[in-house]
Amino acid sequence: MLHELGPGLWEHRGWTRVVGVPLPRRMVVARLEPGGGRAPGLWVWSPNRLDPALRAAVDALGPVAEVVAPSRFHHAHLEAWREAYPAARVWAAPGLPEKRPDLRFDGVLGAEAPEGWGEALALAPLEGAPSSSEVEVLHRPSGTLIVTDLVFHVGAEAPWLTRLATRANGAYGRVTPTRVFRGFVEDRRAVRRTVDRLLGWSWDRLVMAHGEVVETGGRAALERAFAGW
Repeated sequence: MLHELGPGLWEHRGWTRVVGVPLPRRMVVARLEPGGGRAPGLWVWSPNRLDPALRAAVDALGPVAEVVAPSRFHHAHLEAWREAYPAARVWAAPGLPEKRPDLRFDGVLGAEAPEGWGEALALAPLEGAPSSSEVEVLHRPSGTLIVTDLVFHVGAEAPWLTRLATRANGAYGRVTPTRVFRGFVEDRRAVRRTVDRLLGWSWDRLVMAHGEVVETGGRAALERAFAGW
C-alpha cells in the first residue's frame, strides 16, 4: 500500500475521477523527527481515500501528527482523516478554508513550515495562480520536491482514457504544466519566480500529485517544463 521513496518518505498511489476520466492521485507520507519536546509523528500530504488497508499501512509507520491539503483542489478526504486521527493537525492551502467552510482547519500554510514540522520540510507557496494557491514542499532528507498540480507526468503506464485526456490537456509523456493549469495562471512571471525558488533548492527527485515520479533529473525536467516563462 505504501512505497518507500527515500529516507523517511513514502507514497500511496490512488485514483480519482475528473469529469469521468480516471486520474492517478498520489499521497505522500513523511516521518517527522522528534525535537523541542515534540514526539515523532507522520506528516500526510494530499491524503487519499482512507480505506482499512491504507489505514493499517499508515498506522504501522507511526501516529499521524499532521495532515496537509496542499491546494484548493486537493481536499476530498480530509474529513475522514480528521475523524480517524483526531489528535492530528489539519493544514489548508491559502483560500481553502473559505472554499470549504464545512471543514475545520488548524492553520493555513504559508512560506514558513509550521512549528512542529522540524527542519525536514520547506514550503514555497505558488505565486501567480491564486485559483489553485498550491504550496510546494521540499523534503530535505531525501532530496525530494513535492508539487501538486504545477506539473503532470502521465505516460504509457496510464489507462487509455487517461492517456487520451492527458494528450488533450497538452501534458502527455513529459513533465509539463497542463492546459488547465495554464488557464489558472494570472501572472506567468510570478509563477516563474516560484519555479526559480524551487530550482534554487537542493533536490533531485520530483514527485507530483498526478503522474510518475522522476527519480533522478527532476530539477532539469522542471526547468525544461517552464523554459520561456
